[in-house]
Amino acid sequence: MSGLTLGQPITGAAGTFAYGSINITTAAGQPPSIEVTGEQVPSDTSHTDCYYDVPTATLEVCHHAQDVFNVLPSLASGCYLTAANYTIGGDLTKATKDGVVKAFDIANGQVTMEITIQQTGSTKPSLTTAGLVDSTNWTVTGPLTCVNADSQLPTWNATISRVLTHHTGS
Repeated sequence: MSGLTLGQPITGAAGTFAYGSINITTAAGQPPSIEVTGEQVPSDTSHTDCYYDVPTATLEVCHHAQDVFNVLPSLASGCYLTAANYTIGGDLTKATKDGVVKAFDIANGQVTMEITIQQTGSTKPSLTTAGLVDSTNWTVTGPLTCVNADSQLPTWNATISRVLTHHTGS
């Protein structure tokens, strides 16, 4: 997936839309799913030309958790990514006059990646911002947390985020 932008108007047979979020869900044993949300805007609506480029992602048609933005480092031996869910979005706003949309814009664009790691060996997973493949743009915003430490197969959750670059019109 490349060339996606948040906040840019897209015109199709059903009208003109601006999408504000894309949700991607991947997990072990389940096919990936994508949900796109947005709002219909009149084609003659004023737009400030503000938008966010979505980073290129690779989504395979397979039934396992996927690091679609290639951010995660190699996991420790015996640790496996079992779920990776992504929210790519921003705050889509509209200005109306007498109930008619006259202008729209988008702000606060970011990507949030929520992951689950299954530990099957004795080595615990490790995840730090410095250890990410792209630590310049991505940050661990929710550190690895074990959700069932007494289990023989502990599960770990973490959140990784990226603030998107806001482009404005010339």
